[in-house]
Amino acid sequence: MPLIRCKYKNIPIPQAKEFFEAFDDICFDSETNCFRFDFDYDNKTFRTSSKGGKRKWSAYTYGNRVFNKRDESQNGHFVSTEIYLTDEFKALFEQFGINKEANLKEAICAQKSKEFFERLMWLTRMMFQLRNSKTGTTDDFILSPIKSADGTFFDSRKSGGSMPANADANGAYNIARKGLMITQQLADADNAKDFKPEVNNETWLNFAQK
Repeated sequence: MPLIRCKYKNIPIPQAKEFFEAFDDICFDSETNCFRFDFDYDNKTFRTSSKGGKRKWSAYTYGNRVFNKRDESQNGHFVSTEIYLTDEFKALFEQFGINKEANLKEAICAQKSKEFFERLMWLTRMMFQLRNSKTGTTDDFILSPIKSADGTFFDSRKSGGSMPANADANGAYNIARKGLMITQQLADADNAKDFKPEVNNETWLNFAQK
């Protein structure tokens, strides 16, 4: 499932408000010490054409993310900045007088500052960023904002070899899983001679999530 895409540069305030109003809930989750964003992929505001799979999700401001940006002072080379999401969300809310225990969705949509919304949209975008790579290093990890059934968040740095350790390995892993999906379809086919695999997004999501 593609994660939510967040435009954050020069976004009109009414459009930013519409985006945050589309979340089912936004709150501070004391159990994880993170902010939680509940959303439904069937909400047209999130502009995804993907079908199949689970539709309702909760994303958390868990862990750190890496932001890469060209630095003119270093001949236009990319420079990596590491941010800790929950701390950044807290700082932004405090700067604009928002209590983290308040009705955050309502408090966010009551704001009128372009600076506030651009920063919040950017942080939300970073929350949904899975791949994090530090320029000039071998650091390349995947960190999920989605909490698993056992209460953990997937972090490829802690996979212990049982799951992909980086984005390249993740791509290879899912290519192999698609091969398994097609193999199972072939095994279930009534006529192998006329078999045509189903590889659309809906079929893949239903297979991968089950």
